[in-house]
Amino acid sequence: GSRLAVSDTSGEVRSWPLAGRTATPERVLQARGTLRLGFDPTGRWLSARGSLDGRPGLRLWNLYAPSAVEPTLLVRSDTTYMNTLAFDGSGHWLATAHAGDVALWWLGDDRPRVLTGHEGRVAGLTFAPDSRSLLSAGGDDTVRRWPLSAGGEEPRVVFRGSVGAGPNLEIDPSGRLLVVDFAPHDLEF
Repeated sequence: GSRLAVSDTSGEVRSWPLAGRTATPERVLQARGTLRLGFDPTGRWLSARGSLDGRPGLRLWNLYAPSAVEPTLLVRSDTTYMNTLAFDGSGHWLATAHAGDVALWWLGDDRPRVLTGHEGRVAGLTFAPDSRSLLSAGGDDTVRRWPLSAGGEEPRVVFRGSVGAGPNLEIDPSGRLLVVDFAPHDLEF
């Protein structure tokens, strides 16, 4: 009862908090093929039921996780239809009904949160000194900053330029300076 979520034909899902009045959604998520949306009783999980690569499945976003985290995809390959779903009151379990059986899914924190955005191999990582963001260097010649809070800032590119094959990222204790090693072929004397 604390959020509203809507989906449209563009394949986007938008969610807003019900407290306060803002035209800007707190999250805009990609979920093509969404048929139904739902929240668990705790407000932690947002589910988008629909088609995942032609199979019935569910995208599940942890709304307490950083906004750049990809959804968990729940798909059963042995079924052609998902009838319904139900969350338990604690937000730890999800039950999905498939034809004549029920699948029970554990929603505890025993899986990684995946951040996507680089178009090449990620070869360097460092956390900011305040632990509120992660920096990554990738083969797409960018260094990206990933906020680790559930709301607020979006991930962004903080550096563009050829980085080394195994770039080292170092950040000073104040969090104001970032050192990135450049690829040797970019240097001219």
